[in-house]
Amino acid sequence: MINNTIIEANKEGRKATVFALAHPALYMIEMAAHVGFDAISIDGEHGGFPEEAIDDICRTANGYGMSVIARVPDNAAYQINLYLDRGIQGVTGPHINSGKRLRRWPMHVSSQWKANDRGAGAEVQNSMIRPSR
Repeated sequence: MINNTIIEANKEGRKATVFALAHPALYMIEMAAHVGFDAISIDGEHGGFPEEAIDDICRTANGYGMSVIARVPDNAAYQINLYLDRGIQGVTGPHINSGKRLRRWPMHVSSQWKANDRGAGAEVQNSMIRPSR
């Protein structure tokens, strides 16, 4: 798996450019790579992304040196694992808009997710989450 290109861009002092992919279209990933995007974001909540498509997207994007992150369809642990196991490097959980909801998110109620133990982006997910009080 490649280094997380979003983190690398931030370490360089710039914001990463991320292409939002609403449906599985590998040609869009190729175009995003050719114009200089750093990463691809899959909208798994609103778009239809079968497991095979996620595999293809990750493989294609990584081949062009781009990371893949995803908004998962829901916050269920099995759904998040499905995306992480296929190679995405960051997760956006839908409808988490308060500290109260964040504390109910699986990362905070389950011992199966600890810093640096699930996917290449786990350290980012854990370090970027700051629940409001």
